[in-house]
Amino acid sequence: LGSNPDGRTVDDFVAAVRTLLAALPKGSRVVWVGPPPMPARLAYLNQIYAAFPAAGIVPLDSRKWLSPSEAVDDHFNGAPGRAWAARVFAELAK
Repeated sequence: LGSNPDGRTVDDFVAAVRTLLAALPKGSRVVWVGPPPMPARLAYLNQIYAAFPAAGIVPLDSRKWLSPSEAVDDHFNGAPGRAWAARVFAELAK
């Protein structure tokens, strides 16, 4: 799973994640792919990552596979985006 937490306070994000997780069938295996390092939102994303445990999630931290300097208006297009997706997929396949 993953989401775009834009426009939410960290507390609202945690509440939304808890609601989503509660709707899943018991025993579901969940991997949450955390957002990449969007330059305009770095401080906010750090807060979101810090709040994941309160939501009951240990996320796959995808920030390590991109540099904020690779973004164009907070989006990772072309080769950086494809490389990020390949790394996420490889990690999920483990």
